[in-house]
Amino acid sequence: MLLIFKIATDAKIQGFSSEQSETISYLSLDIQLDFTKIVVCEFLVGLLGAIIDVAISIASSMHEIYNNNKLFTSKTSLLMSGINIGKDILGTMTNTLLFAFVSGFMTLIIWYNKFNYSISDIINNKVFGSEILQILCSGIGIILIIPITALVTARILFFDNHG
Repeated sequence: MLLIFKIATDAKIQGFSSEQSETISYLSLDIQLDFTKIVVCEFLVGLLGAIIDVAISIASSMHEIYNNNKLFTSKTSLLMSGINIGKDILGTMTNTLLFAFVSGFMTLIIWYNKFNYSISDIINNKVFGSEILQILCSGIGIILIIPITALVTARILFFDNHG
């Protein structure tokens, strides 16, 4: 959470882009909202969904492996199985995140194409920057949750059954 907050505040991802000027012309500007905090919350909601999905998949798989294979004599072998499961899940989750963000970003891509935005205009756009940061934060979160979940699950399974 702190990393996401730092990234969002340092990148100054806040407010509205020029593409949204028509939409915001109908809104009251008297509302005192900190859009940086709203963007951080948006990042966290997306990140939590991805992390929960990956963590449950790893823990559930490790539990099933452990229950069906009592030959695991060390926590390390179960931990390595969990990390290998996580690597497989990382590949599929990367595709899922990519397609989810691209589909959500599709109308903006069409907008950019229709009005002949240059690559530098697109890269410097607030909405584009926000989407890229959200993808990066979700990717980092997924990568970090794999060893954490594998370690916690291995410890829980071995402490419950060995001591």
